[in-house]
Amino acid sequence: MPESKAGKYIGIGVTIFAVVFLSLVVMLLLISNLGVGAAIVASVMAFLPALFYLIPLIWLDRYDPEPLWLLGLAFAWGALVSLIISYFINTQIGQVTAMSYGPEAGMACMTLFSAPIFEEGSKGLGVILLLIFFRKYFDDILDGIVFAGTIALGFATVENVLYYGGILLVGNARLLLLIFIMRGILSPFAHVTFTSMTGIGCGISRESHNWFVRILLPVLGYVCAVTLHFIWNFMSTVLKVTDLFEGSWYYGYMFIEVPFFLLFVGFAAYVMHRQNRILKEMLAIDVARQLIPEEHLKKATSAFGSTFWLLEGVFTGKFSARNKYLRAVGKLGLSYWHIQRATAAHGQTGSFQQNPILREEVLNLLKAHMHLLAEILDGQRDERHRHKEQCSCAASKRAWIAPPSLIVAAGSSTIGNSASSVSFVSMRSMNTRANAPPKIVFVRYMMAGPAAMRTALRSFVMRAIRSPVRCS
Repeated sequence: MPESKAGKYIGIGVTIFAVVFLSLVVMLLLISNLGVGAAIVASVMAFLPALFYLIPLIWLDRYDPEPLWLLGLAFAWGALVSLIISYFINTQIGQVTAMSYGPEAGMACMTLFSAPIFEEGSKGLGVILLLIFFRKYFDDILDGIVFAGTIALGFATVENVLYYGGILLVGNARLLLLIFIMRGILSPFAHVTFTSMTGIGCGISRESHNWFVRILLPVLGYVCAVTLHFIWNFMSTVLKVTDLFEGSWYYGYMFIEVPFFLLFVGFAAYVMHRQNRILKEMLAIDVARQLIPEEHLKKATSAFGSTFWLLEGVFTGKFSARNKYLRAVGKLGLSYWHIQRATAAHGQTGSFQQNPILREEVLNLLKAHMHLLAEILDGQRDERHRHKEQCSCAASKRAWIAPPSLIVAAGSSTIGNSASSVSFVSMRSMNTRANAPPKIVFVRYMMAGPAAMRTALRSFVMRAIRSPVRCS
């Protein structure tokens, strides 16, 4: 077994073992504090809404979607590692302070100082580990927000289980409804906002080639996360909630937390728009080189078009192919951007090695899933038909159009071997004026290696999709 594959399998095995072991620890922690019945009910109350809370983060990252297994790993870090670290440290600090200064002082110390420092520290550590060990997936500020937000949601979900379960043991239904509204409806993204400060710092660090910025910004982001968490806990300690939507806490929520959350949402929207602009600028070169059809670039960089395209693929069996293709196109565009920034800063980036691999991946996905090309050809044909209708041609002079069709007829392809062959059938010019039957032209390309295959495929596809529209 090759060493790289052996290391990969070992890493997967260790990760699975760690997740299972930590899951058992958390389950024992919940059952020992709440009991089996309360733990199950509270888990359902906390985890079901969390699935919906993840949707905005996934949609935010739609131009460069991260693999679901990595988002699941980030969620598990928050729900397992961060929670276990924070739970035991906070408990110990609270108990030691209570023994010295009384229970009220112990609770205040745990809530105002220990929780912001160690909870944000454990969550921020997960973001930094993703930045270091999964750097090829961690591209920019937006990825920092997405990864940090996913980790924070994992932490907040299991924390909600403890809150809901504790109230279930008391048996106060009205109090349970109050806490569910406060934590599950009014502030489900509180932890996301806090930890995203660390994510933004790590994202800026990822984009920069200045070592001072790379080290300083994650630390500065962590300080901002601790500060915001402290303000939130201070509000919960000092301001009171007397009943449902009654109490001074709601004023603090409306005039402090909501405005800052809206600022955070606005910043996230700006970063998303910035990534859209980067992809359009960077991928323009591959559209000109005819590697990526222009219609595909429009879909990949459309705010809602890419989402609807993926949803349509769920019902047509094309979701997996489209999702892989959009991810490859997004990664390719960002690799050009990293190369541009590294060149300007006279620095280094792994994108120099990744870029040709990503370009080859885009081409192979197009070749392997010919329906992607077929959709573009249909769009090009419709556009030519619209153009034909606009032509002011004399009735006696019938315009002709050459609708292209690209079909894999036969043949095989072996990337990397000394020779490979792919056969295509192309519908060539159909002269409607002479009512001539279509001429079926069989084209066989003999190619030696991926580079020649790419050149031949580009040439053939572009001849097909750029058939001329003539009016005479």
